[in-house]
Amino acid sequence: SSGSSDVDCPAFCFAVMRPVYDTNGVQYSNECEMRRAKCQGKEKRKSMEEIYADYKKRYGKLPFGADADSKGSDSSAATGSDCPLVCFDVYDPVHDEQGNTYSNECYMKRAKCK
Repeated sequence: SSGSSDVDCPAFCFAVMRPVYDTNGVQYSNECEMRRAKCQGKEKRKSMEEIYADYKKRYGKLPFGADADSKGSDSSAATGSDCPLVCFDVYDPVHDEQGNTYSNECYMKRAKCK
């Protein structure tokens, strides 16, 4: 058949950070995520605001009281600290003062808390 097979269109991907670029120059966290996006017709990466809006629309609330301004994290309001418990696997790279690269701001905050 001429259609894509399930092997080419994964239902989920592991959160492995091995960035790849598609032919349009769009970066994905790994090859699996790129194939999945292509199969779903979602070649363009969504912003954190779009991801939060989609999640809230689907589930009626944000995960763990997430704050839409938290750039990739759930809110740490339950702990009363600035250390997120869970981060979304969204590739929006940031760098700290030492030049270390993190997949998004949430993961950088988590690393600083350890």
